[in-house]
Amino acid sequence: MAEVCYWHFGQRAADVERSLSSRQLAVVGVNAVSRRLVGALTAIGATNIEVLDFPPLRSVELAEADNGAGCAGTAVVHTEWLERADADEVHCVIVTSSARSGRW
Repeated sequence: MAEVCYWHFGQRAADVERSLSSRQLAVVGVNAVSRRLVGALTAIGATNIEVLDFPPLRSVELAEADNGAGCAGTAVVHTEWLERADADEVHCVIVTSSARSGRW
């Protein structure tokens, strides 16, 4: 199925994987949405993903269970990331939220 979607846009799966693996992605929020998103991005070839722990977007239960990052590694505190991030190197910042976070 993924091949059909890539083909529709004039791309091959290998090309998309190569492109995704060369991009720096930052996913903000430790919650169910970010966990699923990181899993999906990893499955299609993204390898350079950082999950940022921003307290208003945190699911406490998920953060305590595995630091919220799932297969992408350990979530980093957003303020630490902001201090070291280079805007020219980050290709995409994705902000996630989950109703289960209890903040809304």
